[in-house]
Amino acid sequence: MKFLVLIIIFSSTIFAGNAGNNANIESRYLIDMPTAGVIEKKALSIYSNAYSEGGLLLEFNFGLLTNLNLALSYSASNVIGDGSFSGPEYPSVNFKYRVSNEVENFPAIAIGISTQGRGVWDKTEKRFQTYSPGFYIASSKNFIWALGNLALHGGINYSFEPVNKNKSPNVYFGFEQSLGSSLSLVLETNATLDDQRSEINKKVGLLNSSFRWSISEKFTIELQVRDMLNTQDNVKDFTRVITFEYISTF
Repeated sequence: MKFLVLIIIFSSTIFAGNAGNNANIESRYLIDMPTAGVIEKKALSIYSNAYSEGGLLLEFNFGLLTNLNLALSYSASNVIGDGSFSGPEYPSVNFKYRVSNEVENFPAIAIGISTQGRGVWDKTEKRFQTYSPGFYIASSKNFIWALGNLALHGGINYSFEPVNKNKSPNVYFGFEQSLGSSLSLVLETNATLDDQRSEINKKVGLLNSSFRWSISEKFTIELQVRDMLNTQDNVKDFTRVITFEYISTF
């Protein structure tokens, strides 16, 4: 608790990034699932996610045009430590276009396709531990209230990963709440309606949270706590994941 208080006090230093009251860069993800946020034209985001079993995800996201982003990514287990790499055969893609910007009484709306899932890749089942979003429609709305900046996000997605008998739409939602100038608390609920009959999930619903901290104008670090409800059957306890993101213009 004392450590958290010290972080909040330190975050009063004026930074920008994509966390806190001074954020000037939109968040493109809650934790796993996409928001309606995009990076600006001629911007580059380098995103890295270090997870269990020596896993590492690396994503390059480009602002090709106004409200149009294209990302290429790849993730594999045993990148850190020993053993051979274990990941999908091909890199993943993420195409996002924001159809409408946020206005006072209406949220931002974006559509996209993302084939990048989260967690360990299962070679036998040919799936990520958490399905990739697939085709999605996401919405985001920002508010200012007594506790700072609050962003609400939600969406509907249809993953390409499930086997035919399990294919169904899915829904997700969450929020970001600023804690001082450069720190945010993020909570995400993924209903996993498209994965309820698999051997991975023993019950429906995946709850994730994180602290997101902009330590400079271009660099953000995030500590994620995944599967807080112990939904996934092959995980004994909730998982800790650390992510890094660097954003610049070119």
